Amino acid sequence: STLLDVPNNERSLDCSYTYGETYVYLSCSDICRNAPCPLKPIKHDTCNNHVDKRVFSITEDNTLTVLYRQGKHYHDRIFSCDNKNCVLYKDVCNLVDDCGDGSDERNCSNHFKCSKHNEYIPHSAKCDSFVHCRDFSDECNSDCPIARRLILSHISINICSWVSGGVALLLNIHVIFKTASQISKSTSYQGRMNKILITLVAVGDFLMGCYLVAIASFSYNFGEEYCKQKYKWLSSMTCAGLGMLNCIATQLSMFSMTSRP
Repeated sequence: STLLDVPNNERSLDCSYTYGETYVYLSCSDICRNAPCPLKPIKHDTCNNHVDKRVFSITEDNTLTVLYRQGKHYHDRIFSCDNKNCVLYKDVCNLVDDCGDGSDERNCSNHFKCSKHNEYIPHSAKCDSFVHCRDFSDECNSDCPIARRLILSHISINICSWVSGGVALLLNIHVIFKTASQISKSTSYQGRMNKILITLVAVGDFLMGCYLVAIASFSYNFGEEYCKQKYKWLSSMTCAGLGMLNCIATQLSMFSMTSRP
């Protein structure tokens, strides 16, 4: 037997995190909020997976039904699947497809159903930054923050990357050619070293501009599909190359600005 501490006021209980037999009793007692009872009448031709334990009986409205024999006892705590199999109450709304056709989880409000593969997860596992569904539908859906579904979390950041990267490319390419042409014209060692360091700073900033334009381009091309391609992208040579480009650009600029001629 199951002992339940049930509030006196009806429909006051949140059953989003109750499962199995407890969920069945609470929802079918009309106690849960927004939790329909998953049970339905048990017909005489059901429970094909328990033929040796079936006992036929007459209900109060004179229809033929089935009881389930367990040891010396007979009970009707069984759920009738759409495929005419039967499972016990503990196997209903428990995040597992025990029927084989998903009917034991179909009318339950205590889970999130993955888009494919008949997988079920608790509501708490949805949009929690960890992938639980093989099709990524628990993290890549409209209910999850858009910042988790894009490379660059907001359109304003994308625009800023385009503009900053473009300006860095144009201005620094001008500085590189201008200062590089003046190196040989410098008459002193100090002057030549200053021009070289300025050129290196410009090269570092130019590379950073390339990185910003590239990352903004990939973010635009992926769109929200990035969420499903996230791990493939993070392990790709392209992503590794952009990381190296960012590192080289940063280190080159920092070295040039902190060096003394």
